[in-house]
Amino acid sequence: MKSISINPFVAALFVTIALPLAARQDPPKLPDPGPGPTMAETKAWLESDGVAFMSGATELIQFPGSSILTVMTKEEQNLKLENCSLTWVGHITTKRTVSGKPDEIDNSVTTYEMPMKVVDVAAVQVVPRGPANDPSGFNVNVPIRAALGPTITYKSSRDNEPKKQAGAGFEVRTEADGGRIAAAIKRAAILCGAPKGSF
Repeated sequence: MKSISINPFVAALFVTIALPLAARQDPPKLPDPGPGPTMAETKAWLESDGVAFMSGATELIQFPGSSILTVMTKEEQNLKLENCSLTWVGHITTKRTVSGKPDEIDNSVTTYEMPMKVVDVAAVQVVPRGPANDPSGFNVNVPIRAALGPTITYKSSRDNEPKKQAGAGFEVRTEADGGRIAAAIKRAAILCGAPKGSF
């Protein structure tokens, strides 16, 4: 029987080509998000109307028996939804009023980054702020799935040190505004692969 010789160069070339092809796999398919706005539509709304609803919320704080009145005005800016990551910049202006003294005004800026696929979709909700605060204000609470731990990155202008937290909150003026923001955040999270249930 005639023997067949294999050129070592050809064999090496075959292995070089075949190995990446064998290792290459299709990316996992995301679960069906169901009917609703597309990612492009959700992104466009959050970056325009959505962030506008998050601006101008005022929180009044005065503890019983205290002469100090603190007014905090919060505004979210530069909100972007890119590559299934929500980023924004939070501006807080704090004014402290004490009888007989000039007002103290302090400004702080915090940047945030939240991967949408880690959002606990079922737990996103709109809740009224506490009785000590502006009664007309509401919070949109966006928690992260408990099993994942703190995954939202934030950095404050006060210490400039990146930290992690396990949830985000957006202050709004009305419950209706909060409901629309909550719905858009849930939709974006589901489109990015977050489970619809709390697990």
